[in-house]
Amino acid sequence: MLSQIGKPIDKPLMASIKIIPPNNTDEIPAHIKSEATAIADEELANITKITNLILEGKETLY
Repeated sequence: MLSQIGKPIDKPLMASIKIIPPNNTDEIPAHIKSEATAIADEELANITKITNLILEGKETLY
C-alpha cells in the first residue's frame, strides 16, 4: 500500500496484492482476482476502525 501525506489512509495512491496460484500455474482465475480485490476494498474501508481499536487499547502493535 502506498499512501500520500495529507490524503485519507483509506484512499491509497496504490495497493498491491500478491496471489500465489495453486499448483504452480501462472494463470490466476478471474473469480479469485475479483475476490481478492473485494477483500482489499473491504479492509481499506475499515482501516480507520483498526486505528480506533489501537487507540482504545483493544489491539496491540507489538
